[in-house]
Amino acid sequence: MKTYKQNPIGTFDKYFEGILVAHCISTDAEFVAWCEAGNTPTPYVPPALTVADYIAATQMHLDAQAQAWGYDDLKSACTYVGDPYPRFAAEALALRNWRSQVWAYLDSTSAAPLPEVLPTVAQFIALLPTAPTRPLVE
Repeated sequence: MKTYKQNPIGTFDKYFEGILVAHCISTDAEFVAWCEAGNTPTPYVPPALTVADYIAATQMHLDAQAQAWGYDDLKSACTYVGDPYPRFAAEALALRNWRSQVWAYLDSTSAAPLPEVLPTVAQFIALLPTAPTRPLVE
């Protein structure tokens, strides 16, 4: 029996007796004929997010803020805490304190039971403490 399953990139995988035999796009003549015969491809269902996914998204969010301020990542920015150049020291302190707030917030919520419907990564990031405003130091 021939079936089609949508894959993560939006094209379709063709299976025969459960074995992947080809990839196709929605305009492929054989696929179109199969659909016109009343068949429906199995939609792609992304895997459920894991705790590791949320942790990675959190770190990427932290690093993105530091990168927006011109640092390689948050770890790099934090090396400037106590720097003799006032702007670098102030930015590093603001980012380090925010990092602590973010991870402390997640630590305080880690014992709570998971909700039945997990938030998207964007919804999860929106729950985190707000990124600091870049300090203005001359």
